[in-house]
Amino acid sequence: MVAVLKHRRLRDFDWLVAALAIMIVCFGAWEIHNAQPTETFWQKQLIGWALPGAMFAIASLTIALMELAPVFYVFGLLLLVLVLVPIPELV
Repeated sequence: MVAVLKHRRLRDFDWLVAALAIMIVCFGAWEIHNAQPTETFWQKQLIGWALPGAMFAIASLTIALMELAPVFYVFGLLLLVLVLVPIPELV
């Protein structure tokens, strides 16, 4: 699978999905701005998107991370299991 992904090009990236995600974020920030124009929550929303967006761009263009995909998958599964484990102090 990794060998197939190593031959991909930048033109193979799904630009439509990325553009739609950016448009949704911008629309959400605009709606926050319209709801409370005197506050800066919309700026915090855009900053909160820019950081993960930059990490997504780096990760999507890095082939080396694809070789670690099974490790990330197992880590994600462990985090999902931890959600189900009750903490006795909080119950």
